[in-house]
Amino acid sequence: MPLEPQQLPFHKLVTFCCSRNKCKDPRQHKAVKLVKLSGYCSKSLNITCGVPQGSVLGPKLFILYISYVCHVSETLKPVLFADDTNLFCSGNDLQKQTLVMTELNKLKSWFNINKLSLNLSNTKIMHFCNWKSNIQIKVLLDDVAIEKVNEIRFLGVTIDDKISWNSHIKNVQHKVSQTTAVLNRGGQVLDHKALRTLHCSLVLPYLICCAEVWGNNYKNRLHSLFNTIHS
Repeated sequence: MPLEPQQLPFHKLVTFCCSRNKCKDPRQHKAVKLVKLSGYCSKSLNITCGVPQGSVLGPKLFILYISYVCHVSETLKPVLFADDTNLFCSGNDLQKQTLVMTELNKLKSWFNINKLSLNLSNTKIMHFCNWKSNIQIKVLLDDVAIEKVNEIRFLGVTIDDKISWNSHIKNVQHKVSQTTAVLNRGGQVLDHKALRTLHCSLVLPYLICCAEVWGNNYKNRLHSLFNTIHS
């Protein structure tokens, strides 16, 4: 028998517990929401699905809720971080394009069944290759063409289709250049300790974020960044 929408979260939560008796059904506790402003209150509404924004358990429950997405497709390899989902598929040619569309639609159906929405406007596709390629890739999802891009940000790092890290290095250089200009002007009124604190707060995070990945690069690609740091 198919589960009702409000039963889905509890049903999944039970699977992570040793016993149903140890997991109390949150539906036994009636939850309502309302808006209070300047002494006025709106009408209360029952919460039948989802978790209120700002809830302490919200992130944990969401991770448990979407954990099964990793088992939807055997072809697409997911990388999850909160609500940011990345899917990877590898092959020697582009004949898997049709297969990718099939698997994406399967994933979209899973989202629909589990009352989750897929933001198609923020969904992009990127073809990784180490040569110049003008091959057109067309992937449709709900009759909507997924935009093909040459670079994309992933957890604060800009990844390009050649994995050269040029775009990310340029972004880091731009951020560091802006901050360095502020520090240079502040050097006239701030002592060494204050400047060091500002440097560690405003400059260093850009340089150390995933530096193990993009920092091991050719010297000519990092040369301009080094000049900016020492300017």
